[in-house]
Amino acid sequence: MICFGEFRNSILAFYCGMSRKVPAKCLYSKNSTIFATLKATHMSNSWFEKLPEACPPEDAKPAKGRFYRIAKGNPADSSDFFSQRKLQPEKVFTGSGVDECIARSISLFYDLSDARKRLVIPKFKHAHIVEVNLEPKDGVMKKTFTGSHFSWWRTTDFNVTQVKTIE
Repeated sequence: MICFGEFRNSILAFYCGMSRKVPAKCLYSKNSTIFATLKATHMSNSWFEKLPEACPPEDAKPAKGRFYRIAKGNPADSSDFFSQRKLQPEKVFTGSGVDECIARSISLFYDLSDARKRLVIPKFKHAHIVEVNLEPKDGVMKKTFTGSHFSWWRTTDFNVTQVKTIE
């Protein structure tokens, strides 16, 4: 059994390709050969978008839980889950903590209130908030920036039809 540290108040373990919650305390080593092998076995060649070298970062964790995203479509479709790089291939992204790997991730929020705060931004004037329930097969994620913002690297296994518009 390989354990991946705490994430959202549960410990995720992978055993024979299946995930489940376990009550045991587990040690996580981001430099672990076993972790790298598992990540490569389950995630290689299945990213939704082409990613740069060393992306996702080693400290990204398997996706798991309920998150919120701002979407233009109602209902949301696959294009509502494109990275900023895919939407703006020539743009030079600037800002603290923004590198090419982050530019190729998808922004999600753990708290609904943080997603709602973004709706006042002019580019989101006519947008909706969707609820996304993620499983480890859907990719990996990392807590980034402020509030409850997470960066998510989507796999081709993510099923957009399970997304629910809530506002």
